Amino acid sequence: MRLRNDLIFVIIGVGLMLAAFTLNPWILEYFFSPDRHLDFIWKYVLILCLDSLLFIFGCLVVLPRPRLFLSSYRYKFLTLCVALLCAFLIAEVLVRILDTQTDLTISDNTLGTIPNPGLRPESLGFQETELNFANLAQDNLVYAIGDSFAYGYVDYDDNYLTIVDENFPEYNVVNLGVWGHQPWQYFEMIKRYSEIRKPKYILLNFFVGNDFYDVENVDFYLRQRPYLSPLFTLSEFSKLISEANQFLVATILNEDFFLHVNRLYFEVSRKQSLSPWQQSTDASLQSIDDIITYTSTRDIKLVVLILPSEPQVDITLRETMLKRFSLESQDFDIARPQRILTEHLASEGIPFIDLLPSFQEAGKTERLYLPRNTHWNPAGNALAADVITQQLRDTNFFTNNVSE
Repeated sequence: MRLRNDLIFVIIGVGLMLAAFTLNPWILEYFFSPDRHLDFIWKYVLILCLDSLLFIFGCLVVLPRPRLFLSSYRYKFLTLCVALLCAFLIAEVLVRILDTQTDLTISDNTLGTIPNPGLRPESLGFQETELNFANLAQDNLVYAIGDSFAYGYVDYDDNYLTIVDENFPEYNVVNLGVWGHQPWQYFEMIKRYSEIRKPKYILLNFFVGNDFYDVENVDFYLRQRPYLSPLFTLSEFSKLISEANQFLVATILNEDFFLHVNRLYFEVSRKQSLSPWQQSTDASLQSIDDIITYTSTRDIKLVVLILPSEPQVDITLRETMLKRFSLESQDFDIARPQRILTEHLASEGIPFIDLLPSFQEAGKTERLYLPRNTHWNPAGNALAADVITQQLRDTNFFTNNVSE
């Protein structure tokens, strides 16, 4: 019995040492990171710290116990417990200290995430000049709500919402776009900032690439992270390794990862009988309904700007993607996500601006998206601003007289 127990602890100790050698950041990034690359250097440091800890305690489990008051088995069991506790504590401390310094967003109890104020001159972290909501005039106040497309990957002056703001000098278009936000968060953003300063109008930017499927468990976002608990630390640790949204901080993506991202964007265009996204689509439409109800009861005028994904516009990219993943073009209906949304909005009497036709036409002769990035370049932003401006004027969306 004693020999068997000793053998069990030896196996555990050797296993810990082997795990320390095997689970190094370079192996983990190769097999688990979509781009085969960890996006922040501190993630390598975190993993190496945990590897070192595993190796040290693996040695302690295998080596004979020191002359202590504990029996051999109790000593080894206590060593294992201390190893796990130390690993969790180190991971927790590193995530707490370093994660908030590198993330584009930080945690928020209601919104899930908000812009990291330390990354922009604007004190709230928005892609804006300094905001003082108390001084904003309400009669001409326009909130632009959206995700990274609204926030933009170009200079502030080249952002399509900045240009729209300039095209309507009598109105104040405030860009409240946040990286990674989803429809339910658009609703929460509208509620929060409408309570601070009620707008007259809202430009809701809906990106069909992921706003139909990128709907996750709201409870996950509402948790204070990182918690001091083993399970949540493990979930944070695995998130650091397999983090798919690393493209938010990349200028140019790895080509393979870029194609994978666009494949996800294109999946929502699968024909109805093949679409795996119906539940997420319904959740997104429910968030839209919540926004419609909220704005209509508060006399806030709403228009939805429907933003196309790159595979819908770039024929060459679409053909490359279909070939790369052995997909059949007849299984997809390119304009399906736009049609789902426009039909839903029309049934509710909500105005919308669909940018897909204009982008498909212009995309035949010029590049509208940043190279391997998924977001618009300055030309794409300028085109979006022109189309939005023209349709807002044609439909007289802004009810006051606006200088032409």
